[in-house]
Amino acid sequence: AVWLDGDRFAIAGSRGHADAPAFQVFVQLVDSDGALLGEAIDGYFEPAAGQLFPALAAVADGSLDLAWLREEVDQDSQVVHTRLAAGATTPAPLPPTVIADSGIDGTAPSFEIGPEGHLYLTFSRSGQIVLRDGADPSAGAAQINFGASGQLDFSPRVVGAPGGGAVFYYGNISGYQNRYLVQPFGFDGSDFELGTGQQLTASPVPPYPPAVTHLFDDIYFVAWSEGTSPSFVLKGRFVRL
Repeated sequence: AVWLDGDRFAIAGSRGHADAPAFQVFVQLVDSDGALLGEAIDGYFEPAAGQLFPALAAVADGSLDLAWLREEVDQDSQVVHTRLAAGATTPAPLPPTVIADSGIDGTAPSFEIGPEGHLYLTFSRSGQIVLRDGADPSAGAAQINFGASGQLDFSPRVVGAPGGGAVFYYGNISGYQNRYLVQPFGFDGSDFELGTGQQLTASPVPPYPPAVTHLFDDIYFVAWSEGTSPSFVLKGRFVRL
């Protein structure tokens, strides 16, 4: 969910559809009391493909950037991107722009608007984390890859901060055991620069997506699951990067 203006919010999700055998992405506007504002808007209705893990960002002109994982039988999964202009009821372009179409396997993209208005998009590809300029869907967009060689890195969450931000993600050890990692970065509007990454927890964590928020300056709050099933617990800590 993202805040739009006044008391309006936008929520993106995947839903079952009577005319499609696979889940389809939608956007629904709501007010602060949870009342629906108009009908839900399809991201791009296509019965042949499953649409999962939508990511949503609201930019300054009132439009919404929307990305999701597209899966089709016997085809490589794709990360796709489109925009919903302020007041529009249909995104454009349609079909959505393909951001990545190889090496994608069950990854959930993540959007974030930084304090300077930069839009960031991150996802995992071929076992590494991809961070790119989310405002530019072209193949020439500013982009940087990172992660340990030979390690499966996944479930990235990007959070904006002054001058850049940080990507929080998991690095698989084996099975359900993972390292919880963070990679700070800078962005000047045209190029990314990586800072020093670090591991956030001493103990391995299960693969449930992390929750992160930027507080102020270089301070973040992070939360994650820990323990073994069924006795998982939620933990959190403040992080300075």
